[in-house]
Amino acid sequence: MSYLRIVKNTWLVHETDYAREIINEGFSNGLEDYTKLAYSKFHSDFDRSPTSDPNYEYMFAFDADGYSWKTRRSHYGEEIIMFRSSGVEIIHYGDEEHQIIFMAGQARDFVWLAQYNNGTEWDIVTEFGESPYESDDVEDLIKWVIKNFDQYKKQIVTRRKN
Repeated sequence: MSYLRIVKNTWLVHETDYAREIINEGFSNGLEDYTKLAYSKFHSDFDRSPTSDPNYEYMFAFDADGYSWKTRRSHYGEEIIMFRSSGVEIIHYGDEEHQIIFMAGQARDFVWLAQYNNGTEWDIVTEFGESPYESDDVEDLIKWVIKNFDQYKKQIVTRRKN
């Protein structure tokens, strides 16, 4: 991997099959050594230190600005967690992806996006029931969250801080 730039307080997208767990517990499967993130698929819980603190573990996500589900198509999972954090953008040569490496403990303002209707539509999973916005295009939904976050944050944020 190669370093590109530092990003500060930006919206990130994390694809996962474990959205509920992340919402309930925060990011908890990171690695203490960020250089191993390039091979995170091959690391298990046995690779983690028994004294690991998720607040000091590294994770990766994608910059929400310019994110495209269509070109990615659930490479890492079927649901999306949006959140804000700072980190370092890198090029991951193995996956040919631009990724943002961030510290799990710095993630905040979690918004859960889920597919429904046999994967043809997306909505925001809220603690209070009905989603304020739905779309058949996840990129449209991501843009909506970024644009309308301040107005709807009490309704759409499902976790304040990791």
